Amino acid sequence: MLDFSSYFSLGVLGLISGASQFELGRSILGRHYRKIFIFSIIAIFSWQVFLALAQYKLWSASPLTQLLLPPHQGIDYFLSFVISRLFLPYLISLAIALFMIFLLPRLNKKFDERFFETEEPYFAALAVFLVGHPGWLIYLVVLISLYLILHTAYFILRREAVRLSPYRLWGATALFVILINEYWLSQTNWWSRLGV
Repeated sequence: MLDFSSYFSLGVLGLISGASQFELGRSILGRHYRKIFIFSIIAIFSWQVFLALAQYKLWSASPLTQLLLPPHQGIDYFLSFVISRLFLPYLISLAIALFMIFLLPRLNKKFDERFFETEEPYFAALAVFLVGHPGWLIYLVVLISLYLILHTAYFILRREAVRLSPYRLWGATALFVILINEYWLSQTNWWSRLGV
């Protein structure tokens, strides 16, 4: 079921995907990519804090679940519950996203800036963060598959190797992955085994 996190992610990725298709949009994205990334992290984790507080209020309203909260129980149980259910999927995807921000520019520099424009590592990281865990695994598989299919098609049609930028793929692929995660993959047994 889509919640605020999903709608927010779809909105941000939709804007990035749409803006990346036009020169003016790419110019705006090129100036604000760090702000978009940081704003998205703040928005998602603010929502998770709101959900944690709502969960605490809900538990404190029931005589049965009150026993899981202080003074009947240490706060540790509640914190471990909300961290594992609410925060951990985004903490994992944030760690992968930050690793990408660290790794992709170095790879790009090593290969003479052939692969990415300056802001692209942030859009890759943003997409990984917003699809969450375990969605980022599906995202990377779909993105790499699409990129290889495009390269193969260009090679077959033009009979030469062409440098293709994934700039227009970061947001659009993440939109697709969030939707298939929400409406299909999350209903499967193996999906819950990938999660936390």
